[in-house]
Amino acid sequence: YMYKLSVFMPTIRVDLLKTWFSSLEQACNGIDFEVVTCGPFKPDQELLDLENFKWIEDFGCPTRAAQIAASECSGDLMYHTVDDVLFFPNELSNEVNRLDIDHDEIIAMRYREGQGHQGKELSPCYWYTDASYNPTVFRGVKAVWGSCIHFLMRSDLFVEFGGFDCGFEYLNHATHDMLYRMQNTKPIKYTLSNNEISSAD
Repeated sequence: YMYKLSVFMPTIRVDLLKTWFSSLEQACNGIDFEVVTCGPFKPDQELLDLENFKWIEDFGCPTRAAQIAASECSGDLMYHTVDDVLFFPNELSNEVNRLDIDHDEIIAMRYREGQGHQGKELSPCYWYTDASYNPTVFRGVKAVWGSCIHFLMRSDLFVEFGGFDCGFEYLNHATHDMLYRMQNTKPIKYTLSNNEISSAD
C-alpha cells in the first residue's frame, strides 16, 4: 500500500474542499494519508496539484461515486466521510493508531451535525441499528448491530465484502447494507470512536 490511510467520499460541494482538507491535515497529525474524491465538479487546482489528492469525474449517484472513489484507494485503512464536515485536530490519527488491525474491526467515526457546525453531541445509541433501522429497506437486521455512515476499517475488509452495493441510490442505505452484510457473515468488532472526529454543517 502507498499510504497508511485513504480518506474517500463522493463530493459535490467542491467550494468547501480547501478548508475541509486543511482541517483533515490537522486531524491526521502526521499520519500518511491520501484523499480520493469522485463527483461531477472539478475541485480547486491547488488541491489537484497535491500528490495525495485525487478527483475522479463522474455524474452518477452518490453510491456509485463512493464506490468509484473506493476502487482507487491505495491505503492500508479506509475512512469514509463527507464533504461538508470540519475535522477536529488529532482525532483521526488517534483512531487510526488504536484500530485493531489483527482483527476485523469497524470504528464508527462519530460526528455532530448542525448549522454552522454548532450541533450537539449525539447519543451513543445513535450509532446502532435500533436507532437507524428502516424496516422497509432492511429486513432481518439485528438491533445490536452497528450502523454508521462514517467508518474506519482495514481496506482488505472493505474489499472482501465488495464495498457498497450500487443498487442502492442513497449512500446511507448502501453503507448500512455493507455493515449489515459484514456483521451477518462473520464476527466483527464494532466500536465507537473515543471522541467525535468531525462536525457537519
